[in-house]
Amino acid sequence: MSTNLNEQEHTFGRYKDSGAPIGETDEFATVDLDKKDLDGKPYIPTDSHVHLAHKTGVEVLRRSYSYSDGINETTGQFESGLLFISFQKDPKQFITIQNSLGNEDKMNEYITHIGSGLFACFGGVKEGEYIGQKLFE
Repeated sequence: MSTNLNEQEHTFGRYKDSGAPIGETDEFATVDLDKKDLDGKPYIPTDSHVHLAHKTGVEVLRRSYSYSDGINETTGQFESGLLFISFQKDPKQFITIQNSLGNEDKMNEYITHIGSGLFACFGGVKEGEYIGQKLFE
């Protein structure tokens, strides 16, 4: 299945060549959900991944990694996907964003969720403290 460039950008809410939010020129520009084009329509589509995630007001550190592993000899399917990792202080932050994405995210047309994991990462340890001590304070 092939998707044209305009539809890809609409799905994500970002320009493919620069990574900038639609209506901006810099990848790291502030996402402005209220910015409108000359016709009064939002630059960033309301069902785009960026819009739905950003409207929550929740911030997380996130990164995705694409992978491909050739053709599966048994199924004939191309083995490829995306690993997504995010860091937040509380799992509720991630859950809030996921609930916003829910059934409306245009990206759902192109992805199949396989699994998730949740891991606690302990903060740094100062002299005289023990690993995980701040979790019990």
